[in-house]
Amino acid sequence: MADYARHGLILNNVADCAKPVYYNAGGDAERRKRNQGRGQGQTFTAGQACFSGGCTIIGIPHGNTWRFYYQLYGTVDYSRPDIHLAKALFTLKLNYVHKKIWHGLEHVASYDEFKVVDTGRIY
Repeated sequence: MADYARHGLILNNVADCAKPVYYNAGGDAERRKRNQGRGQGQTFTAGQACFSGGCTIIGIPHGNTWRFYYQLYGTVDYSRPDIHLAKALFTLKLNYVHKKIWHGLEHVASYDEFKVVDTGRIY
């Protein structure tokens, strides 16, 4: 800001780039898996489900100001509880049965599992 002030330009904040603004959806995904009883995955040793990913923030000049946008990507590393298949079928947890048979108990946070979680403009 001081560099521009020497030339008579005053800079004003146009966006709040605090981490909760753009990482909120990742935290929500992590909390949702924890509330579902998911435990620690294979990738991280956090003792509980853990979000892994990243965020891209870009600024685009717009008139005499800037507009900032973000894109959050990643996945949650977790392990499913081991429920006996008969009990899962009896309680109609059919999605659990499908995932346990075809995907196993672990959901590993790896690059091939990353997806875009949230996008938006930072104000």
